[in-house]
Amino acid sequence: MFGYNYILSVCSLLFLLNIVTAQYCALYGNCGKKSVFGSQLPCAIEDPESFDPPAPDSDLINLLIETCGEEWQDADSLCCTSDQVKALNSKLKKANNFIKSCPACVENFKNLFCHFTCSPDQASFVNVTERSKSKDGRDVVDELEVFLDDEWAERFYNSCRNVKYSGTNGDAMKFIGGNAKNYSDFLKFLGDKKPLLGGSPFQINYKYDAPRGYDLFDYDVYDCNDEKYKCSCNDCQESCPAIQTFANEHEKVGKLPYFSFVLLSIYAVVIIALIGWNVYLRVKGKEMTLLADEPVEDTNETAGNEVIQSYDTRPYQINNIVAKGLSEIAGCSTVYAKTVLAVTGALFIICYFLLYKYYDPTTDSTDLWAPRNSQSYKDKQYFEDNFGPSFRTEQILIVNETGPVLSYPTLKWWFEVEKNLTTQVNYKNVTYQDLCHRPTNYSTCFVESLTQYFNGIPPAKSSWDAQLELCADTPGMCVPSTQEPLKKSALFSNVTHVLDSKAIIVTLLLSNHSDVAEHWEHHLENFLLDIDAPKGVRISFSTEISKNKEVDDNVESWTLTFSYLLMFLFVSWALKKKSSSKIKILMGIAGILIVFISLVFTAGLLCSIGVQPTPLVIKILPFIILAIGIDNIFLLSDEFDKISEVKPNWFTDEKIVKSVSRISPSIFLAFICQLSSVLLAVFVSMPVARNFAIYSAVALGINMLLQLTTYLSIYSVCENKFETIRLSDTNSVARVSGRFESCYFNLLTRKRKKTIAVFVVLTLLSITLLPCLKYGLDQRLYVPSTSHLVDYYDDVSDHLQIGPPVYFVVKDLDLTKRKNQQKVCGEFSTCHNNSLSNVFEKERSTSKMIEPLENWIDDYFMFMNPEFDQCCRIKKSDHEVCPPYFPTWGCETCLKKDHWNYNMSGFPEGQDFIKFFKIWIDTPNDKCPFGGKLSYSRQVNFNNTNITSSSFRSFNGPLRSEESYIKAYNAENKLVELFKEKSGLDVVAYSPFNIFYEQYNSMASVTSKLLVVSLIFVFIFSTILLGSVLTAALLTGTIIMILINMFAMMIMLNISLNPISLANLLIAVGVASEACIHIARAFTIVPHGTKNNPSLRSIFAVKSIGCSVFYGVIMTKFVALLLLFFSKSKLIDTYFFRMFMSLILMTALHSLVFLPIVLSMFGGRGYIDDTVTFDEEENDES
Repeated sequence: MFGYNYILSVCSLLFLLNIVTAQYCALYGNCGKKSVFGSQLPCAIEDPESFDPPAPDSDLINLLIETCGEEWQDADSLCCTSDQVKALNSKLKKANNFIKSCPACVENFKNLFCHFTCSPDQASFVNVTERSKSKDGRDVVDELEVFLDDEWAERFYNSCRNVKYSGTNGDAMKFIGGNAKNYSDFLKFLGDKKPLLGGSPFQINYKYDAPRGYDLFDYDVYDCNDEKYKCSCNDCQESCPAIQTFANEHEKVGKLPYFSFVLLSIYAVVIIALIGWNVYLRVKGKEMTLLADEPVEDTNETAGNEVIQSYDTRPYQINNIVAKGLSEIAGCSTVYAKTVLAVTGALFIICYFLLYKYYDPTTDSTDLWAPRNSQSYKDKQYFEDNFGPSFRTEQILIVNETGPVLSYPTLKWWFEVEKNLTTQVNYKNVTYQDLCHRPTNYSTCFVESLTQYFNGIPPAKSSWDAQLELCADTPGMCVPSTQEPLKKSALFSNVTHVLDSKAIIVTLLLSNHSDVAEHWEHHLENFLLDIDAPKGVRISFSTEISKNKEVDDNVESWTLTFSYLLMFLFVSWALKKKSSSKIKILMGIAGILIVFISLVFTAGLLCSIGVQPTPLVIKILPFIILAIGIDNIFLLSDEFDKISEVKPNWFTDEKIVKSVSRISPSIFLAFICQLSSVLLAVFVSMPVARNFAIYSAVALGINMLLQLTTYLSIYSVCENKFETIRLSDTNSVARVSGRFESCYFNLLTRKRKKTIAVFVVLTLLSITLLPCLKYGLDQRLYVPSTSHLVDYYDDVSDHLQIGPPVYFVVKDLDLTKRKNQQKVCGEFSTCHNNSLSNVFEKERSTSKMIEPLENWIDDYFMFMNPEFDQCCRIKKSDHEVCPPYFPTWGCETCLKKDHWNYNMSGFPEGQDFIKFFKIWIDTPNDKCPFGGKLSYSRQVNFNNTNITSSSFRSFNGPLRSEESYIKAYNAENKLVELFKEKSGLDVVAYSPFNIFYEQYNSMASVTSKLLVVSLIFVFIFSTILLGSVLTAALLTGTIIMILINMFAMMIMLNISLNPISLANLLIAVGVASEACIHIARAFTIVPHGTKNNPSLRSIFAVKSIGCSVFYGVIMTKFVALLLLFFSKSKLIDTYFFRMFMSLILMTALHSLVFLPIVLSMFGGRGYIDDTVTFDEEENDES
C-alpha cells in the first residue's frame, strides 16, 4: 500500500512539474494584413499545447540580444520570428526617443514587450480573445488579454511617470502614455488599437487578475532610482539629492494667523481677569474704579479767549524765536505787498514757460513702477544685453462665460478672424507678416493658437473635436509650421478637457521694436474692438502699447475742476461763517489761487531740471496740495478775527503780523513734520511713489512760502481796501451747535477713562489684524474702469493656465570643460547631484514652477547621440556640416556609437565643443527634435572660443493675484540662492514681472523703518518747539494709534501695502501730526493768566483752536478729496479716496477726542505765550 501511494505521489509530482515547465506560444509569426494600408498582424495559435516553435537560429538570437539584451543569449525556444523582432526593435526605438534618458523606464519597456513578443511562456499570461482573417485568409490576432501583476504595473508606470522629453521640454508620458495619471490608464493607452497612428495594430487589454490556468506576468521590474538603472533627478524625483526645501508660509491656527491668535488669546485672558475681578469686588460690596472718572473742574464760564484764575509761569523762548522770525517775514510781505505780488507774478510766468518748454510726462510702465537701481532691473538689462530685448506681446482671449467657448461655428469664425488679423490688418501696407517673430529666417510667423494645430486651415466639421483633443493631448503629432509644439496650457482654460474650456488664448509676438510696430498695434486694437463676435462670445486683449496708452489716457480734468470749485464754495462759506465780512470770499479765492500757483512753480522748476511728472502726480497732486495747503488760511483768518475783536483800532498790517506771531509757531511745527514725513517717502523704491513724494515735498514747501508772503500780501491789500466796509459789519465768531457742544465736552470731561478705553481696545484689535495686511499693487488698478484692459486682466486671472517664463541666467561659466558641464546638466549619469538641473527639479514642486527646466546643454548632448542619425551629421568627405537635405549616404554622425555614453565620457570639450555647438545652434527642429535653432538661439551667448552666458527657461504656474506674483518672485530667489550654495554657480533669475515685485521683499522692513523715523522726527521737532517731552510723547503716541488704525482700515477696505500706500502713510503722519500739533500747542503755549491745570488747559485748547482744526484741517481735506469718489481710476479710488478718507476719520477722532483727554490726564507743562497779553490789551483800550 505504501509503495503504491509513493509511486502515485511521484507520478503526480512529475505531472505537475511538466505543467509548470511547459512552454507554449499564444501567437507566432506574422500572417499578413487586413487591409492595404494596415500593419502586419501576428498569427493566432489555435492549440498552443500542440504547437512547437522551431529552434531559434543564431541570427534571430543576435537580433533579439541587440533589441532586448544579453539575457536572451541562452534562449533555446522563442515564440517570435525575425520579422517580429525587427518590428519590435522599431517600436522600442520610437519609445526610446522619448524615454532614453531614464534607463529604468527603458529596461521595463523592454522587459514587458520583449517577453510579450518572444517569451517561450507567452501563453501563460497572454490569451487571444478575438481572431479575424487576413487578406490571404489566415487567422490573425484582433484582440487579446495580457495578465499583469498590478504591483509590477504600478512600478513600471512610476519608473516612467516623470521622464522628460527634451524635444518639447515636457513629460514623455504625454507621448508614450497619453498623459496618463495612473498605471491602468498608461497601459490602456499602450494597448489601445491605433494602427494608423503608429500604435498597436490590434487591441491589447491588460488585466490584473488571472483566470484559472493563467499566471500574472511578474518579471523583473526596476524603480527609477535603482542602483543599476538609475535615472537622473530630471526624470526621477527619488534620485534627486536631499536639499532643504522652502520654508512653509506663516503658520495659522485654523484661518487665523498665529500672531493674531496669540494676541486675541492674551486679550481674552485679560478681559476674563477683569470681569472676574469686578465680580469679586461686587461680592465684597466694593465698586470697581478702574474706568470711573473723577469730576473735572467746571469750565462752563470759560470762553475761548477768556482767561482763567492764574498764577505766573515763564514763556518758552524757542516758541518766541520762531514767532518773531515768521512775523518779520509777514511784516515785510505786508509792507511791500505790491512788490511781493509783482515778483510772484513774474516767477509764475517764468515757471509756466519752463513747464511749457520742458514738460514731458513719464508714461512708460517700466519707468513708472520699477526702480532702476534694483537688482531685478540690472538683471533685466543683463538679460537683454546678452540675449536680446523681449518680444512685443499681443495676447487675445476668446471667452464664453456661460459655457464652453468651442463649437464648430465659433472655431470657423476665429479661423477667419485670425487670418484677417495676421494678413489684413496693416499700417502703411505693413502687416503682421512684416513685424512678427520668426523662429528661423525661413519659417512662418509665430502664432500661438489652436489654429496652428491645423496650419490655419479649419478641420472638417465631422471630426474637428476629436482632432483637436488629439492634438492637445499629443502635441508632437500636430506640430505647426514653425516646428515648435504647442503647449495646451497656453491655449486653453481647461487643460484636462480642452473642449470644455470657457476661453481660448491666442498670442502673437513682434520682434520689431520700431514706431511702425506701435502704429500697427494701434490698428490691431481698433480691429479687435470692432469685431462682431458670435452670440455669447466676447474678446478681451492686450497689446504692448495698451498699458501705457490706457494709463496716459486716464485724464479727469472735470473732477479736478469741480473739486477746486467745491473747495472755493466751502472756504467761502466757512470763512463767512467765522466772520460776516464779505472780504473772506476774496480770501478764499486767493487761498485756492496760491495752491494753483504753487503747483505751477513746482512743475516748472522740477521739469526744468529733468524730474518729469508721472500720470499719478498729474492727477493726484492737485488734490493733495489743495487738501493740505488750504488749511493755514483758516488758522490765519481765525487769529486775525481774534485780534480784531480785542484790538479793532489797530492797523490791518499790525493785526496780520500779530496773527502770524501767535499762530505761526504751530503752523511751522506742523509744516516741518509734514515736510520731513513726505521727504522720507523719497526713499521709497518705486519710481512713481518717489516721484510723487518729490513733487509733494516741493509743492508743500512752495505753498508754505507763498502763504507767508503772497497770500499775506493779498490779505493786506484787500483788508486795507475794504476796511471801512468790514468795520461796519457785525462780527460774530462761529459757534458750534449747542447740543453737539454739550455732548462733546461731556465726553472730554466726564467720560474720559471710558473714552480712552474704547480707543485703546480699537487699537489693540487693529494690531491683531496686522498679519492680514496684503502686499502688492493690482495691475487692474492702473487703468480706468472703462478700459478694455480690465476685462483682459480679469480673464487672464480666471482662465490662463500658465504663468510668465522664468530664465535662470548662468554667468561666467566655461562650459567647454567637462566639470562645468556636469554642474548644469541633468540627463546624464555623471551630472553632479547638485547640478543646476537636479536642484531645480528637486525644488520645482515646492516653488511656483510647473514646467521642467529647458536645459540646452542636455539637448545639445542628446543632439550628438549617433542613434539620432538625422541630428548631428557631418560629410564623410571633408567632415563639414551636412545640410538638412544632403543625401544620407554622404553623411555620418558627428560622434561614433562607442564615443557617446550616458556617463559623458566621450562628449566633446574645448574647441570640439564649440565646433559641434555651432552646428547644433543652427539646426532646426523639423528633422531632429533636439536642434537648437528654434528653442535656444536666443538663450545662449557665445563666441568662437567659449559660451559667455546662457539661460535656462521654465514657466510659472498661473499667477492669479499680486500675492501669487510675490510668492513666485520669492521662489525664484530661493532657487537662485540654492544654485549658488549647492552648485557654486553665478546665477540670476529673470522674468518680465520681477522688476515690479522685488521691492516687496523688503516692504515690511522699509515701511516700519520709514514710519519709525518719521515718528522720531515728529517727536524731536515737537519736543523742541513745544518744550515738553511728555506732551511730545503723547502727541507721537496718538499718531502711532492713528497709523495702527489706518492699517486696520486698509485691511478692511482691501488696500494693499505697496510703495504708493507707504508714501500715503508717510503723508498720513504729516496730516495727523498737523491736526494734533495745533491742539498740543494750544494746550502747551497759553495766554498770560491761564491757570496751570492740565484739564483746564486741555479744554481751553479745544475751545480756542478746535473749531479751526475741524474746519481748516479736517473738513478741507474731506472736501478736497470728496470728488475722487467719482474717479474712473480704481487706483485713485483705492489708494487716495478710500485711504485718505480713512485717515481723515481717524485723525478727526484722535486729534479732537482722544488727544485732548490724554493731555488733560497726563499732559506736560505749560508756557506763557507772551506774544499777546489780553489783560494788557484791555487796559490799553481803557
